[in-house]
Amino acid sequence: MKKFFSFFTGLIKNDFRDFQTIFWAVIFPVVLFIIFSSIFGGFSEGDFKVRVGLVKEEEFTGLGAILDTVLTQVSGENGPLIITEYDDVDEAVAQLRRDKQDVVLQIPDGTSAKITSEIMIKNSQVGAANLNVYYFGGNQFSEISRDIVVQIMNGVNTEIEKRQNNDFQDYATQLDPVSSEGQSFSYDVYYLLSVLLMSYIIVSVFNMPMGLLEAKEKGTNKKIFSTPISPLFYFSTYLLKTALVGVLSTAVVYLYAGFISGINDPRLYSPQFIGVLLFSLAVMLSIGMMMAVLVKKFTTLIGVSQIANYLFMFLGGLWFPVISFPWAIRWITYVLPTTYLIEMMRRLIGLTTLQMDFSGLFLVPLIWLIGSIVIFFIKFKRVMGYE
Repeated sequence: MKKFFSFFTGLIKNDFRDFQTIFWAVIFPVVLFIIFSSIFGGFSEGDFKVRVGLVKEEEFTGLGAILDTVLTQVSGENGPLIITEYDDVDEAVAQLRRDKQDVVLQIPDGTSAKITSEIMIKNSQVGAANLNVYYFGGNQFSEISRDIVVQIMNGVNTEIEKRQNNDFQDYATQLDPVSSEGQSFSYDVYYLLSVLLMSYIIVSVFNMPMGLLEAKEKGTNKKIFSTPISPLFYFSTYLLKTALVGVLSTAVVYLYAGFISGINDPRLYSPQFIGVLLFSLAVMLSIGMMMAVLVKKFTTLIGVSQIANYLFMFLGGLWFPVISFPWAIRWITYVLPTTYLIEMMRRLIGLTTLQMDFSGLFLVPLIWLIGSIVIFFIKFKRVMGYE
């Protein structure tokens, strides 16, 4: 045990002397989380608001007051809209371009008269009231805001139809609120899960195989094996050291999220979630072990690790949903373990993107885990450099 501890601490010290190892495995995940928190921080279910620049070219009169009623119902504390009124549409659009508004709604002069005519006189020749909605093309949130405003305005059409047609039958909808067992969804938590899994990917596809292959090519292994240290003893210590780096990365991210970002979601500390984290780390480490035996040269491994890193992150669904990808690409996502590992984490905080039982999510990662370990130990002598 003393020999194991002495060798283990030596490997740890060697890693801490290499700033690149610690930066990419421990510091970089925190930096990435800070970036995502800065972009999406504080955005949650309860905080969803759409900034609407409203341009009323007339005061609502008569039955045109329906518009005023609808807008009041969906703004402020009553709904998702934060309405700012402008006197001129050009001024409102300018604020939209400066990202001060998400969408602009223009209600032209004569709208009240047209709504009144439509309700009072069926098939009126006055013409329908046309509302103009301006949005920032290419901005996803602005386009979503546009769709929300359009749906709200469709409610005005429904109200007009009700008043035109005495036989109009509306749906009777009963609202039954259900309180959540956990906290509401937050993008901070969403990207925290992605960063945690990404840190395991970095440790596994870079630290694990590169350390093994570099020690073999430099002859370090042979020097170590000339001592009483056996290859299995060396590998066991190296594996534990690499796993500890992954655990350290997790701890640093948790500390930052809890004490700096103020994320205190109890679901992140549940035994089930911690178990999924440890399972994810084991799966990714086994893949790193397999890469060390399948790639013979260190220079080749650098390129393979980069490709694996991008595949696991971007096609594994860490940053955005991949279920809507075309089949030419989607089949890759179904064979990647990260697709299921990140889904397991998200399920435990109340999110679902894959229509699959929770137990079924273990199958593909488990195949990767077992297969990678078997392949590694078949070629164990070669990767250790003593065959």
